[in-house]
Amino acid sequence: MGQLKVLLWSWIETTRNLGRGRIWGPFLLLVVIQWAFLLLLTQFHRTILAPVLVPWIRLVVGEGAMGYPVYFAALPTIYNAAGILIDIFFGAWLLGAGFLLFWQADRPADPGTGGIQRARSSYWSLLLARLPLALLIVGLLILLPRLVLGSVADVPGTLVRAIRYGSIVVASALECLFLYAPLAILVERRRPLDAIRRSMSLAAGAPLATFGAVLVPNLIQVPISALFRRSDTIVRNMAPEVVAWLLALSVLLYAVAAFYMAGSGARLFRIRTEGAAR
Repeated sequence: MGQLKVLLWSWIETTRNLGRGRIWGPFLLLVVIQWAFLLLLTQFHRTILAPVLVPWIRLVVGEGAMGYPVYFAALPTIYNAAGILIDIFFGAWLLGAGFLLFWQADRPADPGTGGIQRARSSYWSLLLARLPLALLIVGLLILLPRLVLGSVADVPGTLVRAIRYGSIVVASALECLFLYAPLAILVERRRPLDAIRRSMSLAAGAPLATFGAVLVPNLIQVPISALFRRSDTIVRNMAPEVVAWLLALSVLLYAVAAFYMAGSGARLFRIRTEGAAR
């Protein structure tokens, strides 16, 4: 019950920061970057973009998905592949900045060291601490199911649903292990590997609160993810471009989820570190 109370407190404190535009800065910048990538993917056929995007799209979904309107049915899969790259190269920096801004919200900010600027100066450390999480997610949730089920001609629908919903739980469990790494780097000035070990140690000390801080915000994306499983139906019965608009909405939902993850993670980090120091 103690961990649940602390988790609830962290959500309440994060909710109180909803109106603070400065804290929203990194999350909104990440939204803009994701929307820009999504726009590029919808315009892949343009002369200036085709030499780069067409070979990559063929690699992800094959030649058969290149035409209109079939392409939009495959767009969620294509965007998810791009989203992994965004998370690695931009998310490491901007989510780290978000964690730091929440940390600073509970105390006067250090003179001249805003969240985005300090996170940018520690970019490579944040990137190296985030990279193992991305590799684990790709390996366990994308490559492994394809290796196991790729040769199965008729996979039962119940198994497909179990894998999809189970992947949310598994991804959240993996992210728990790395949740506190950004603040271990930015506040405690640890090196990436040491920051990962520190994060895992803190997560092990409060597993229920840490898991809730990651899983519950992620659940906000479940309904719209369910719609993407019927993207071919949307393409047939509605305008194909609706899929792109739904993806744009999912980007906003992810920003809200990330806002609460960073807010609650920063507060739990504070409890675990400052409380232990007393």
